Parts: sequence; structure tokens; C-alpha cells
Amino acid sequence: MQKMKNSGFTLLELIVVIIIIGVLATFTIPNYSKYFERTRGKYAQNNLLAIYDKEKRYRLDNNAYYICPSPCTLTKINDPITGLELDLTDPYFTYTITVRPGSGYTATATRNSDSTLCAGKKISIDDTGSGFILTNACQYWK
Repeated sequence: MQKMKNSGFTLLELIVVIIIIGVLATFTIPNYSKYFERTRGKYAQNNLLAIYDKEKRYRLDNNAYYICPSPCTLTKINDPITGLELDLTDPYFTYTITVRPGSGYTATATRNSDSTLCAGKKISIDDTGSGFILTNACQYWK
């Protein structure tokens, strides 16, 4: 009789490998989520800068800032009369412009509720151009 050759892994070896993979996953998945949230925050900041730029150009041409109907939720502006074009189609943020007393505005990006880390958090920019307003922002956007 020939002796059968055993090849393969033992149950103990498989359990050890599964435990190692589980430990590695507990460290990498939270960092992965934070990385994506930070990237989405930078994307929103770029869109707010685009709003700032378009508003400045609009003011130069029309001597006033663009005012959209209240409440102003932006996804796409294509005004053939003024030539203002802006596309803010974003599945992660909702963009709004509110008029401030006097002749100013504040553009705000609000994180949609699909995020467990930063849902409802906001980042804004105003007509002064002094930088982003991070009073109610997610900690990963700073």
C-alpha cells in the first residue's frame, strides 16, 4: 500500500491567516474612509473657489453679484443673458448661495447624509475672499 501524501493547509494555519487579515483590516478601513473624506472636502473647496471666481467675474460685468432664486441650491447655472455658466453636479455636497446684508454673499457646501464621518458639516467662502470659513466643518477637511 502506498501512503497518501498530504498537501494543503491545516485548519490552524487557515485560522491564523484569517485573524491576521482581520487585524490588518481594522487598521486600514478607518484610514481609508478618512482619506476619501479629506479628498471630497478638497473637491468641495475647489468648487467653492469656482463659485467665488464666477461671482467676481459676474460682478465685474454686471456691477452686482449673481443672485439665484431663494432658496438657492446650485447644481447647474447656464444663464445665456449674462453668460454665467457653472456646473456643480456633485453626489457628495449640496451647494447654496445666500445673500448677505449689503452687497455680499456666502457660498456654502453642505455634506450630504451619505457620510457617517461628516454628514451635515459645512464649508463656506464669502465675497471677501479671505479664505474658507471652517466653523462647522469636518475635522478631515482642515
